[in-house]
Amino acid sequence: MENRSSLYRLLELSRRSLVYSNSLIPFLCKFNDDYTKELEEACRTRTMVEVP
Repeated sequence: MENRSSLYRLLELSRRSLVYSNSLIPFLCKFNDDYTKELEEACRTRTMVEVP
């Protein structure tokens, strides 16, 4: 699950800036095969949400 750990590293980095860039969100949405409710919302709204 290397992709998953990479995804969560990206999430952690993105969380610090509070907002996903418009280019980063579609990337995360495309490659994340284990959607969380929080990430789905981020993908829909293109805004950062709190990730537990």
